Amino acid sequence: MDGLTFIVDEDANTPLVIERFDALYAKMKIENRSNRTLAVRHLVSDGIIKHKNSGNLFLDDVCCGVVDIHGGKVWARQLNQEGSYNAEKEPEPRPNTVNDGGDFWLFGLKTEQNRTKVWTKNGGRSELYTYILANRAENPLPMFIAEDSSVALSVFETTLRNGPFVSVLQTIHKGNPGAVVPGSTHRGGICRPWVVAIPVTGEVTK
Repeated sequence: MDGLTFIVDEDANTPLVIERFDALYAKMKIENRSNRTLAVRHLVSDGIIKHKNSGNLFLDDVCCGVVDIHGGKVWARQLNQEGSYNAEKEPEPRPNTVNDGGDFWLFGLKTEQNRTKVWTKNGGRSELYTYILANRAENPLPMFIAEDSSVALSVFETTLRNGPFVSVLQTIHKGNPGAVVPGSTHRGGICRPWVVAIPVTGEVTK
């Protein structure tokens, strides 16, 4: 099953549910190219892609390396995303999730390793309730990026190797780096009950 991809490309009015696949080492991916509402539940996947103009996406109890959102609406609950990067092999590491112009609501993200967790761009909107386990000695990337987009997040971080993330949120406004919400100044991690990034000005409120 290595490299298997489920592609949903036939339009329909009825929702489609894909559930209960354990494909931890099979690199199984799921793509929705149709207008059909897709629910993915109780499974392990290498990646989930919501294409432009595709139907709504629901994720429930999913372990998934990457999620790509190209517009539309996505609701996720109990999402587990991991995956580290090697700077020599991947000089521009991709985030675990990219929200490109969509509406993304996430309740319960558990995540490890040192990638950026969610990058929201092109007018996207993300509301995120998250737990970060910083289990690498160095975490130089921001946890979250808001590029000309709206992000509201609540984050609790713990560390295993005394290496908290350098920053919680990096904003980018019209290609220029904006406000930064710094990470923890001590080795125990950080707790931010509520952080909001506003796209028009790049302003951040805490």
